[in-house]
Amino acid sequence: MDYITPQIIEYDNIDDLLKNDNKFHSLFNNKEVPINKLLQKNFVCIVGEPGIGKSRLLKEIMYQINTDSYFSCTASEFVNKVDIIPQNIQYCFIDALDEVEGNLFHSTLNSIKQYKFDCHNINVFFTCRKHYVASYVK
Repeated sequence: MDYITPQIIEYDNIDDLLKNDNKFHSLFNNKEVPINKLLQKNFVCIVGEPGIGKSRLLKEIMYQINTDSYFSCTASEFVNKVDIIPQNIQYCFIDALDEVEGNLFHSTLNSIKQYKFDCHNINVFFTCRKHYVASYVK
């Protein structure tokens, strides 16, 4: 089955994402980005509404990297697995931040940010629904 590449938009920051009136799903500069360019980004939050294809996009990215040098898990699993993630990987993919228990959302997001800070050489991609990102900013 062929994959239809979604419209991917890059934003410089969360504020630009939140004030965007575009109904397409988005990423953090407001220009379209092909998947191969996305792979060059160091820290990516894939944001979109329910059912738009965030998890599927993550799977397509994993397919296109053509390497086994990655780690993948759900955000709910991330906190328990962060200490066992190999240090010699190129990519870390974390899916469904919006599906962690409500009281754990902020701490899980902070764990992802801390992981990125500690492992600055690893490209980190995670998915979340837009309204969850908005709730974190407020």
